[in-house]
Amino acid sequence: MLRYEGGDRWSDQGQLPGADSVAALVPFAGSLYAAPMYSEGVFRLDEMGSWVSCGSPGRRLLALGVHAGALYGAGNDHVDVDGAIALTKAGVVVPQRDAAGGGGVFRHDGGERWTSRGLQPDTTQVYSIETYGGRLHVGTWPTGLVFRAEDIEAPGDAGWRSIGRLGDETEIMNLQTYNGMLYGGTLPHAQVYRYDDDDAWSPIATLDETPDVRYRRAASMVVFGGRLFVGTLPSAHVYSISAGSVATHDRTLPPGWHHLAGVRRGATVALFVDGSPVAEGHGAVEGTIAPAPGTPLLLGGGPRAGFEGELAGVRLWDRALGPGELRALAAAR
Repeated sequence: MLRYEGGDRWSDQGQLPGADSVAALVPFAGSLYAAPMYSEGVFRLDEMGSWVSCGSPGRRLLALGVHAGALYGAGNDHVDVDGAIALTKAGVVVPQRDAAGGGGVFRHDGGERWTSRGLQPDTTQVYSIETYGGRLHVGTWPTGLVFRAEDIEAPGDAGWRSIGRLGDETEIMNLQTYNGMLYGGTLPHAQVYRYDDDDAWSPIATLDETPDVRYRRAASMVVFGGRLFVGTLPSAHVYSISAGSVATHDRTLPPGWHHLAGVRRGATVALFVDGSPVAEGHGAVEGTIAPAPGTPLLLGGGPRAGFEGELAGVRLWDRALGPGELRALAAAR
């Protein structure tokens, strides 16, 4: 494991015990959690720089995610771990109703304790986890379906429902919420789709057309600088798009109260933290951007999930405030 230190410097953060690879990383509750690719277990980086075991739900986990204040893992094996990789390579799909059913979503309950939150129909592997509309979503193989947790606390498998397949793809490698919409990246054709509700997905792009290979992957997705980025395999190219006017501050705020301000001026949106500008986004077309008629005003809410914190001193203005006014408001709080 390596940590970026700026410039071209990286520092060694040690190796996951008994592992030769890292498949998933996620920050949660002030710590970094990691899962290996070819062995079981989840590990937490402690304050001494050592990787501490957080146990295993009984199978490999290929994706980690945070939802509603809890850490979740995406199952990537059958219960029979030893035979899982061989079966996957052979293209065998084990129905979930079988005792050896694969996939599944698991919640970490502290220490080395994990609780199953259900299996997904005819799914061998779960590859991606994302929160959208306040509910947990997962992408699967080999049916290319995305499932939504209608009730994450429902017993057994009753809480999951399919919200559609992404074209003819077989694996949903990534799910990412961006500017109010849910996007998915796929295998074997490295395609990107957008969820349009009513269980319908619209193709956005095919990003890797490398010839004479079996699999092409939209292997990673992340939002940064107000854009959606997608990394691909085997071409190793990175692509990005901008949808609408988006301004994001891609840094963790230190503890305590902060003055946040969003400003819309014409086709430009800007974000200020404690009176200082931190991000700016521009519309794709000239003119003035404005919410569509009937668009609800949400404070502390959004397409991904609700804000897990406190709001105070909320003010709305009928004009775009200038930098000097925002500095004064931040200083006066």
